[in-house]
Amino acid sequence: MKLKKLKLVNIRSHKDSELEINDGITVFTGRTGSGKSTLLMAVEYALFGSEAGIPNETIMRRHSASSRVYLRFEHKGNIYEISRGLKKSGTKVLVDTDSLCITKNGNEVDFVKRAGDMNEIIKSILGFPESLKPKELFETVAYAKQDEIRALIELKPEERQVYMDNILQLSKYQNTWTNMKTVIDFFERKAMSISGELSLLPRYAEELELFRKKIQESEQELDADSQQLEKISADFDAFKKQLTHKKEEFNKALAEKSIFDRHTAVADSLERELKQIKQFIDSSRFIEFSKNDAEKIEQLDSLIHQYANLLSESEHLSRELRQVQSEKSEISEKLKTGQSRCPLCRQELSSEHVRNLESEFSRKLSQISDKIREISCRLPELSKQINEIKELKKQFEKNTQQSGILQERKKTLSEKQALLESCRQKINLLAGNASLFSEIKSELDALNEQENLMISKKTRLETSINSLKQNLFFLRDSEAKKSQAISKLQLESKKLEKTSAMIKSLKTMRGDIRNIRDVVRLKFLEDFRQLFQAKFEEIRKEDSEYAVSITKEYEPVAYTTSGAEVPIGGLSGGEKTSVALAYRLAIADLAALLGGIQDSKMIILDEPTMGFDNEDISALPAVLRNLRNIPQIIIVTHESTLKDSADYKYRVHKLNSISKITHE
Repeated sequence: MKLKKLKLVNIRSHKDSELEINDGITVFTGRTGSGKSTLLMAVEYALFGSEAGIPNETIMRRHSASSRVYLRFEHKGNIYEISRGLKKSGTKVLVDTDSLCITKNGNEVDFVKRAGDMNEIIKSILGFPESLKPKELFETVAYAKQDEIRALIELKPEERQVYMDNILQLSKYQNTWTNMKTVIDFFERKAMSISGELSLLPRYAEELELFRKKIQESEQELDADSQQLEKISADFDAFKKQLTHKKEEFNKALAEKSIFDRHTAVADSLERELKQIKQFIDSSRFIEFSKNDAEKIEQLDSLIHQYANLLSESEHLSRELRQVQSEKSEISEKLKTGQSRCPLCRQELSSEHVRNLESEFSRKLSQISDKIREISCRLPELSKQINEIKELKKQFEKNTQQSGILQERKKTLSEKQALLESCRQKINLLAGNASLFSEIKSELDALNEQENLMISKKTRLETSINSLKQNLFFLRDSEAKKSQAISKLQLESKKLEKTSAMIKSLKTMRGDIRNIRDVVRLKFLEDFRQLFQAKFEEIRKEDSEYAVSITKEYEPVAYTTSGAEVPIGGLSGGEKTSVALAYRLAIADLAALLGGIQDSKMIILDEPTMGFDNEDISALPAVLRNLRNIPQIIIVTHESTLKDSADYKYRVHKLNSISKITHE
């Protein structure tokens, strides 16, 4: 793969940056924070999206609503263009699915507009295997990160071995070997658990035999109770017929006894009534009245009328008396005033006339008073006479009323006596049947008691049978579960045999995997040694008095032409830089070989001089110029010295917080 074009819109500090990338050595220089590394980050984001491990929020330029990356690259003779974008949605930054696009030689590739689907297509284009993480493979094959070149030759042996084992994918053997220990431990625990369960088998067999014995005993008891219940039920059915007949007989006797009791009660009531009537007749007393008494009673109304008239006349006279007294007083008052004429007749007043007036008033007053006294004397006598006659009339009316009641009672007495006689005749007829009621009731009570005993016995048997059935259900269920448990343990016994055999096989396999890991390491170690030596010779060409190799711990070593080992730290700056770069390029080719992909046509070096001294930095341009078999080398650095090796030079700088790319 070779890059052709990169465009950034609102990506970090780049508002709108675009550049063409050609074959040869391209160097990007600029101060720290100018936006150089953003270009490399954008390449990885375009290729791998979220799998590049870069949060969306850190990619989009602040205060932007959307952002986009365009990348054009060549691979196996085809030109591909990739577009990815982001958009703001509230406070979140999401993938803009409308921006997702892949073209091949100008024709759009059809796929579902999802980031995951796009990642799969790009991996397929690059030939990356599914078993490897695409970003890690890309960085190993084509992207040397900051300080990586120097660090590789300065790593401790154990750190370098882990690093190289990961590159050679030997870690999968180590992981498998380690994981198999976990698997073996799991199966050994399982085998131990099964062995523990199998120890229960004898006890389960004893419990199963006990359940079967109890089931047999319960079945025999249930059969005996069922037969007894069947017999009692048959006896109870026959008994119910007898009881029903006796109840009918009792009800008939009860009805006759009710009639007998009712007539007896009526007769008793009649006898009490007759006694009361006789007592009333015997106790009745009457007063004898004469003809004179009857005449007096007839005069009662006349006397009452006479009394009322006298009373009215007395009241009239009293008013008249008061009037005359008033007139007399009025005339006396007027005479005292010295009037000359009579107030009554208007005549001249004389002594004689005055005497005549006084005499007249005295006469009138005397007459009225006499009449009032006469009436007052007569009224009490008349009132007494009236009261005596009223009492006489009351006694007469009472006699008359009692006489009517007495006649009515005598009539009732006759009727009640006839009714009593009729009741006694009926009682005599029913007396025989009524005497049988007590006998029938005693027989029925005995039958009811017998019925209760039979029901109680029947209920006890039914309860016992239900209890036995429930117990049998429990015992049979327990027997079935115990049988299942024994069968399961028997299966577990066979499983234990298989598990033990599997544990033995896994342990053997684990030992073989450890041996395979060492064999594979030696195989790839030789491949890596040859690649390293070839890269070193390519870089140094004929200008080296040293040869290089790799130890079993992947440590690079140098030898003089006479075969003496020289520490890498003792080499010159150019030779040491050549060793480091050759080592890194050999790793890239080896990773491509292991990944089954095409050798990289491009290498990206991000700050390759980090950690180098001045001598190493000065030697690096010459070393890079010797790498002409890699068509495209992209370098991001803050060292201006590396420009000397560049075919294309770009300077990245910031203006008003916006990154700009200038071709030099």
